[in-house]
Amino acid sequence: MFSGAIPKFAGLLATAFLLQAATPTPTPKDVSDSKYKPGQRWTYKTRPSEPDSTLIILRTVDIGKERVVLVRIEGLKANFCKRPVPLLAFVSIAKSGLDSSVIKIIETKPTPSFDSFYQGWLKTWDNGKPKYQTEDVRGMLDNVENKSNRSCP
Repeated sequence: MFSGAIPKFAGLLATAFLLQAATPTPTPKDVSDSKYKPGQRWTYKTRPSEPDSTLIILRTVDIGKERVVLVRIEGLKANFCKRPVPLLAFVSIAKSGLDSSVIKIIETKPTPSFDSFYQGWLKTWDNGKPKYQTEDVRGMLDNVENKSNRSCP
């Protein structure tokens, strides 16, 4: 009754597995962006409780067809698991999300060290798919803070 269906199904599974294995993992490629340069400190549309928060551009990369900006966010009054968090040392965000958030550059200084965070980010990818935020900074901070507080012991 199922004699022909099982080999066909197994063949489809094997083909899907081989196609997935053959799909190259996207590699971030450092790029020079016309707007975002490493070391720039930007003001952005902050949450009401964090009017002095700023972000620093660390690096800009292309991942496939997506431009992703790696940033550090300072001046936060976030609480993760009821612990104060004054900064996020490394956040990856789609350029479109950052574009809808930033207001103006207030200074440019040498980029803070972030290589260990960058290497850690590369290891968190899901089956070769990069993880980065796609929404604006304010919305991303709200979501990350809410998710963190919901998962507290």
